[in-house]
Amino acid sequence: AGSRVSGTYMDTQSIDGSYETFAGNNTSSGNLQFHGTFAADISAYPLSHVQTVEILLTYRPSDTTEKWYLEAYNWTSSSFSDSGFNSTQGQLPTTGWNNYAVNLTDQWNSYVNNNGTISLKIHDEGADANQTTVDVGFIGIRLPVDAVSFTLTNDGSYTAQVVALWIDNSTVHQRYDTSGYV
Repeated sequence: AGSRVSGTYMDTQSIDGSYETFAGNNTSSGNLQFHGTFAADISAYPLSHVQTVEILLTYRPSDTTEKWYLEAYNWTSSSFSDSGFNSTQGQLPTTGWNNYAVNLTDQWNSYVNNNGTISLKIHDEGADANQTTVDVGFIGIRLPVDAVSFTLTNDGSYTAQVVALWIDNSTVHQRYDTSGYV
């Protein structure tokens, strides 16, 4: 387990240019791990349209001699795992900021709860003589979907009713019935 040593949990590089620093406890284990839970907006990204899950971690560890691993909670097996990820070998960082990205491939649905919850575990390779700290600048989860979103606006003074949407290209000429007011 780890602990936060500076900043607040809301201080992230994407919001204010700051980053979080985590440090291992002074125990004999010498292992650093931390967890995060994320909620996908399944009203905007229905699980039936999700193709995969992509995770990106931007981090800077004090110890570049051991690998770092990303795992997610597998709701099917009730444990953290990286089974089915496109990369399970971990990443050996360099000095400075590192980007570590994984794709959950076609196994993604085991790692996303029905309510959209995704839980991550980030940890170093294991116990060693170095007390590791890690700066985390960004953790992002992306759910690519096979869907299209349209935003219709009406700048006129009268309400308009949308009754159909036509998709027309070189291979398709399709009408979709709809009903809405703009």
